[in-house]
Amino acid sequence: MPGIASSALATERFLPSTFLGLVLGWVCYRTGSVLPGMLLHAIHNGLLLSMAYHQDSLESLGIGLAQQSHIPPLWLAVAGLGVALGVAILVASTGSRRNDGI
Repeated sequence: MPGIASSALATERFLPSTFLGLVLGWVCYRTGSVLPGMLLHAIHNGLLLSMAYHQDSLESLGIGLAQQSHIPPLWLAVAGLGVALGVAILVASTGSRRNDGI
């Protein structure tokens, strides 16, 4: 998997990486802890590595990644629903954060 390390530094990864950093910062702010952000970061990296490692198995199931330049729309929709659900749970469980001293 030598291509994974070089593609992680590609310029097209700048915006998604920046967005992930902003989301993880927001999670840290809302929860008051870095641990949830660390868990989300580990899950994100684990999913990306799993997709790369199991690419042949995914293609045998008809889920081709090699012939596409982007993630399939169905995967994006499912991921979007997961993000929306996660944000809703985070907002509901943390209530409103007030910074009285800042």
